[in-house]
Amino acid sequence: MNDLRASMRRLGDTLMELLQTRLELLNTELKEGTLAVFDALVLGATALVLMLLGLGCAVTFIVLASAPEYRLWVLGVATLLLAGAGWALVRQARSRLARPGGPFAASVAELARDRERFAAGE
Repeated sequence: MNDLRASMRRLGDTLMELLQTRLELLNTELKEGTLAVFDALVLGATALVLMLLGLGCAVTFIVLASAPEYRLWVLGVATLLLAGAGWALVRQARSRLARPGGPFAASVAELARDRERFAAGE
């Protein structure tokens, strides 16, 4: 009877240790994911502002450098090109966010391995 209790206690301790390890891994992944998203947002916003300023200057230069009778056409073509490029970038960003695996892929994989080990009787 004492052996059974000791064995059950060791099993409980092992399960709690395993759960703690998995929760720590999940917590680490969550922190890393949050920091990565924050860094990407800050860098992306800064890059966006700089690129918009540069693009505005470039379009203004091209429009002013063109002949007066073609300036509206140049502005219209530039607008269509920029809108098309923006649409393509939005689609690319959406496809990257829809990447398979999800934010906790390592934790899910570890839990699946644990489940296989327990099913095998290790």
